[in-house]
Amino acid sequence: MQTAPETIEEDVAYRQVSPAAVVALVLGVGSLVALVGPAFFLVPVAAVGVALLALGRIRRSGGALAGEGLARLAIALAIACTAAALVRQSVRDNLMQRQAVQTAQEWLDRLAKGRIKDARDLLTGDAASSLLPSREPGQPPPDPADAEQIILDRLRSDPLTRALAAASAAPTLDSAAPPQFEGPRAVVAAVFTVPGAASDDHRHATVQASRLRQYEDQGRPWRIDRWTIEPAHAAHQ
Repeated sequence: MQTAPETIEEDVAYRQVSPAAVVALVLGVGSLVALVGPAFFLVPVAAVGVALLALGRIRRSGGALAGEGLARLAIALAIACTAAALVRQSVRDNLMQRQAVQTAQEWLDRLAKGRIKDARDLLTGDAASSLLPSREPGQPPPDPADAEQIILDRLRSDPLTRALAAASAAPTLDSAAPPQFEGPRAVVAAVFTVPGAASDDHRHATVQASRLRQYEDQGRPWRIDRWTIEPAHAAHQ
């Protein structure tokens, strides 16, 4: 029986690795980029798709193609990377949400205690500028010292500041939205209940905090950039 080795050699020669399985494995390893952000989730999705395509071709090849193990490994890598990315994103979002809410609570506490200058220090540049009166075309900007005084005066007389000063208790957190990303900026909006003087009187305040790289360099990554105060019934509409 001299033909058996020749038959084996022929089988080995014709059993090539599926190119699709190799591509799937490369994409599976590349699925690590999913840890960067949701925009890269297309890579593990592509890895799974190509791996399934490879498995189908291997099964239809009648033994001519190999690489089933590579395709299955690609699927496992893609799923593992996607799961890790989702967990990482959830942890990051929870941490950012908690930091933003803490900043909003600190800001409200400063306003309630009349620490207007300290509260102003937690505002973004845009939020502080929004307190300045609009200028007519061609009108020169106010002196920096005068502008700063206007900002403090308007923050002191803001409806939210007055509501906090008259509140019977500290504001309580109602809800906080998950972080929203606008380019380099992360934004978290939180809703607080501000108790009124009467036990059955309260209003809702929405405070939006933003995180920017420039604030991180200053040691306070989160700043307040928008706020509103409205009756409780209006907040539910």
